[in-house]
Amino acid sequence: MKKYSAKANAFYDADINPVIPADAVNVTDEEWMSLLSGQSTGLIIAADSDGRPVLKEYVLTDEEKSAQLDAKKRELRTIADDAIAPLQDAATLGIATDDENASLKAWMTYRVLLNRIDTKSGGASEIIWPEQPA
Repeated sequence: MKKYSAKANAFYDADINPVIPADAVNVTDEEWMSLLSGQSTGLIIAADSDGRPVLKEYVLTDEEKSAQLDAKKRELRTIADDAIAPLQDAATLGIATDDENASLKAWMTYRVLLNRIDTKSGGASEIIWPEQPA
């Protein structure tokens, strides 16, 4: 039989674990398998008000949301920088074609719009990401 400790948010097995926290409650094999199955779909295992393990959706903190948005913004900025660099070289050298100049302008506009996005004050659903040039 498995046991679950709400304080440790962990499972224990008396056959394996010599020390089991005092708050641990019994969990049937069926419950344990159901919890692990739910966890594999992205849910988290947490304690309910009685200290029993239950499945819950993970809710990102504001800091985690901001970090994810910052990472996406950096990734998109890298894509833009990589696209702009050779186009800017051609323009600087005076050998850019009309298509290259148009592409450079489109990518630079995209990068400016991207840089204007505030990832700190809103959720991901409120951000309208600019469309990347073709």
